[in-house]
Amino acid sequence: MSNDMVKKITALDIIAHIEPVMGKMLNKEKFAKMAMMALAENPSLSRASKVSFIRECVKAARFGVHLDNKEAALVPFKGECKLMIMVGGLVKLARQSGQIKSLASFLVREEEPFEIYVDEHGQHFKHIPAPFADKEVIGVYAVAKLENGETEIETMSIKQLDDVQNTARASNSPWKGAFKTEMQRKTVMRRLLKRLPSTSSLDNVLKDDNEHFDMTPTPPKAQVTSSRLRESLDIESEVQEVKKETENDPA
Repeated sequence: MSNDMVKKITALDIIAHIEPVMGKMLNKEKFAKMAMMALAENPSLSRASKVSFIRECVKAARFGVHLDNKEAALVPFKGECKLMIMVGGLVKLARQSGQIKSLASFLVREEEPFEIYVDEHGQHFKHIPAPFADKEVIGVYAVAKLENGETEIETMSIKQLDDVQNTARASNSPWKGAFKTEMQRKTVMRRLLKRLPSTSSLDNVLKDDNEHFDMTPTPPKAQVTSSRLRESLDIESEVQEVKKETENDPA
């Protein structure tokens, strides 16, 4: 276990690193409070390195998402802290294109009527959710309504979703815990987003989030010393890298 424990972090540490990259949509004090709450509510994060915790906080600030478990969450992943964009975060960033009126994803359970059909007016669907969600999930769909009036729909069966889950590289992957249904909904939405208008922020989020779906093995990480100087240099290096990417992003 690393001596570089996340529990040494304070709200002031977080603010000092996120302030240079965060946009006007976020409040730095509220953001830092949410990050500290995530640490307090998930003891597993205390075993992550301070470098990874600060790095993922900086990413969330740069992307413009709240760490509220609706837009994004901090989760332990292979011994480090990982930013996980939630369905709410994808919706928020996708709508910034100005061309998407609404975007959502839903579970379909056994015995729930669900159909998709196409007519001269385009693609349509009908889903009647059961009043009590106690049946097995048999599929998931995502639907987007565009400002031009068009509707785009994407569906995935539970077998297709299980195939994606099986590519998860770590035993503590979000697919294998409390976030499983969130990951199912997000996977279908990610597939739909490939056909929708995008933004540079959303593209960057999806690129970063691909780590959860990558089937290739992770290369071994270099060992980090626990000295205060090395810790400071590592964090500063991570922040400078994110700042550089932010400066290079088109306005």
